[in-house]
Amino acid sequence: MTPWFFISDGRYPSEMNMARDENIFNNVIDNVIPGAIRFYNWDKPAVTIGFHQKEFRFSDRSLEIPIIRRPTGGGAVLHYNDLTFSISSSVLDPFNGDILNTYRQISGILLEAFSVCGIEAELNASEGTFSNICFERAAQLELTCMGRKIMGAAQVRKKGFFLLQGVIPLTVSTGLYERVFGDDVKSPTGILDIMPEFSEHSFIVAVKALMRESHDIDFKINA
Repeated sequence: MTPWFFISDGRYPSEMNMARDENIFNNVIDNVIPGAIRFYNWDKPAVTIGFHQKEFRFSDRSLEIPIIRRPTGGGAVLHYNDLTFSISSSVLDPFNGDILNTYRQISGILLEAFSVCGIEAELNASEGTFSNICFERAAQLELTCMGRKIMGAAQVRKKGFFLLQGVIPLTVSTGLYERVFGDDVKSPTGILDIMPEFSEHSFIVAVKALMRESHDIDFKINA
């Protein structure tokens, strides 16, 4: 297989993150690149909303941070300090299967990567119900730890290809979360709250190694 692109953007401009993911996805659809995984953070707080969500309003109407629509579905997410990722690929190779099977394969890789890093996460088995707030409840095949959701994901398919976007909160601003969603919504737990010594680098290395091992994906660094 031609090596996928591995893209590590660090703290990328928040207003451009969704467009960046969509551009990479379109390059995969157009066979410019064979596939890609991208890891990134946000240079300032922002909220993303699912493609099909209706207009979103902050609980604190005086709050001024960007609201950006994702190309994928799901509920609203406050991005403060995250390990965010996107995967763009054909639906046939190497992640062969329907939407749920794709989630199952990718979540399984992340589950094992967490284990490598010392965090024993679990795959949510129940279907659950949709929530307008992503981290209010775990959907099927998302990841939890100690009963709290630690990874949210959403997917879109187009012309035989898929884009999966996922987010793993590293740290959470409880005060900002309340201003966005209201003080009656419980904020999620960040990975660094669970394990202060958690290493993003080690986690990403583990994800790459597991993708190589389980799906025969090799990577080249995108400059």
